[in-house]
Amino acid sequence: EKTQWVQCKDCSKWRKLPVDAHLPPKWVCSDNVWDPV
Repeated sequence: EKTQWVQCKDCSKWRKLPVDAHLPPKWVCSDNVWDPV
């Protein structure tokens, strides 16, 4: 399974998401439904 790392615009933490995940221009941790905190 391929993944990508995305940084939260609010807290600056990095999250691992699927490469096929559709990401908004301003991604935040609450948008993360693949790897819940």
